[in-house]
Amino acid sequence: MKCFSDIPDEILHDILADIFWVDEDVFACPTPMSSLWAASRATDDDGDTQDVSNVRRTAVPLVCKRWLNVSTPLLYETVFLRTRLQARLLSRTLLNDYTLGQNIRKFRLECGLGIPVNKILHFAPNITQLIVELVGEKEEHTIGLGAGLQVINPSKVVLIQRSMPRYNRQTSPLITELCQYIPKWTR
Repeated sequence: MKCFSDIPDEILHDILADIFWVDEDVFACPTPMSSLWAASRATDDDGDTQDVSNVRRTAVPLVCKRWLNVSTPLLYETVFLRTRLQARLLSRTLLNDYTLGQNIRKFRLECGLGIPVNKILHFAPNITQLIVELVGEKEEHTIGLGAGLQVINPSKVVLIQRSMPRYNRQTSPLITELCQYIPKWTR
């Protein structure tokens, strides 16, 4: 082997998979998602704080076209959605290239985020782990995920409820929809 470009794609995939790996404990952690990445923050020479893990993940596909082709499925394997904008952007991306949705295995979202998540679920039938974080202070639409929940068949579903009363008018429709589909999932 003369240089790094002689490494087969399968081995490059295994090397890059470590960068994109999200630990089970981090993925299903009941603490707010914004604090999940606090441990991976670092300060550079100028004193600016940046998210090191996210910088690494987004920089890998930019190295060269070969690395882009190998790392793109890894990038979409675990998806965290916190805002409606993120949901709309991912939905639009999957609409333009539906094959990317086939790579999504772990899917975590805050609240329902409405119609864009419904579209995402249609493009991502291979989701094996679904985590829904119910956030009472967010004014998000929780209705409309039913059609998307029909398409997936996860083996693990986690509901995380934090900083809100037991009954919340905004999130109870989402819980009701999830409770309808959980018995129908066979994994």
